Amino acid sequence: MDIISVVGESGSGKTKLIESLVQIFKAMGLRVGTLKHSGGDFAADVPGKDSHRFFEAGAHVSAVASDKKVSFSMRKNADFEPEEIFNKFEDLLDLLIVEGYSKKEFKKIFILKDGRADDIIARLSIDESTILFYVDAGASFSGWRDEKHVFVDINTPRKIAAFIALYLSLGKNTVFVGAGNPMKGDDGFGPEVIRKAKKKPGCLYIDAGMSPENYVSKISARNPDTLIVFDSIYISNGTPPGTLGIFSPEQLPNLNFSTHGFGIRLFLDYLQENVTAKIFVIGVQPEKMSLSGEMSKSVKATLNEILYFFERGS
Repeated sequence: MDIISVVGESGSGKTKLIESLVQIFKAMGLRVGTLKHSGGDFAADVPGKDSHRFFEAGAHVSAVASDKKVSFSMRKNADFEPEEIFNKFEDLLDLLIVEGYSKKEFKKIFILKDGRADDIIARLSIDESTILFYVDAGASFSGWRDEKHVFVDINTPRKIAAFIALYLSLGKNTVFVGAGNPMKGDDGFGPEVIRKAKKKPGCLYIDAGMSPENYVSKISARNPDTLIVFDSIYISNGTPPGTLGIFSPEQLPNLNFSTHGFGIRLFLDYLQENVTAKIFVIGVQPEKMSLSGEMSKSVKATLNEILYFFERGS
């Protein structure tokens, strides 16, 4: 189970972002859980209901279950740590998204809405080295936009999900595949990611060019836990060039899909039948696909953001 935390001051948009991330990752086939840190006491049950009365009577654990869900309240000791909860979720989840626990060492997404980042970091006692990237919710950055800090618009949750999935896959048994034609401008996005990415131990990097289907045997023999394909995708009409998103293979038929079409569809179908890996496509909306053309500024900017995570990864 992987853990990612979303932190920020009250009213910055943490809850709405987590809701969106849960929906995106669940639609991609992941088992997602959430844990919210509360600074004080709270009522997780309905006062007057039997389970609440049992807890108030002194039960250490009070649970209520139906055919569809189970809910329980448990008393905690003064030295209780959230890791005790994490351990209970270990075999149930692929990803746990935590709201809060800013002082813990696991990686964080830091939402900025009002004020300077350094002021808020100091106020929340956050170790800046644990911040994976920053989410722009309308903050005044005052010079924080530089090559060392990636900022993502809070209104692009699928891009945020792509960065999370990419980061969490590094340093594990992951195969990264770049698909596309480097001679056709933005269609070279996938191969360029593979060519420039900082290589991590335990991962396999494949520049598949225009023929990803030629690599199915190599990938099947590797038997990865995760497969991530980078490609140029026409996400939808009117989508701004450079827009990044993450999709499961099942979600792709609902898009205009790849710039080179049928080959990669067969590639993904075959792998779904022959490997147990979680398979994701990280795609960018292209701007220009002319033969011998250079990559557009918008797609190149997105490429550089992707490379940042390969640099930062485990």
